[in-house]
Amino acid sequence: MTIGSTTTKVTYNGDGSTVAFTVTFAYSAASEVEVIHRDSSGTETTWTNGSEYTLTAAGSSGTVTATSAPASGEKLIIRRITPYTQPTDFVTGGVVQVSTIESAIDNVVKQVLRLSEVVDRIPQFAETSSSSGITFPDPEASKFVDITPA
Repeated sequence: MTIGSTTTKVTYNGDGSTVAFTVTFAYSAASEVEVIHRDSSGTETTWTNGSEYTLTAAGSSGTVTATSAPASGEKLIIRRITPYTQPTDFVTGGVVQVSTIESAIDNVVKQVLRLSEVVDRIPQFAETSSSSGITFPDPEASKFVDITPA
């Protein structure tokens, strides 16, 4: 398989009747897909495959079918969570199939895309910023974070 898209996550708005949601990214196994339900108050719950939903057709896309439709004001987030492991063992002097190499490279690309999606949600300083060495303190209720460099 090739990874022809940088999409790693798709969000759907609930309407109280839709139960089938398209997975718009490639994945190799059901364990690479995470489904998160966000209720109208903002509480997020990770759903379990086989309980709150079923997943079909691993490959370039698939379908998440919810046991019950998310209500209006709720969201369903479907994301790829490729493990940060390298499961392919290349034996020195052994014969390696091209499909094995491609699968290993695809796995690395999916890992990089997962990290990219996480990094994209992190606040960052401007490219031209000279700030560095800033450490955030543990959060405290009703207090602002002071990011003055040490």
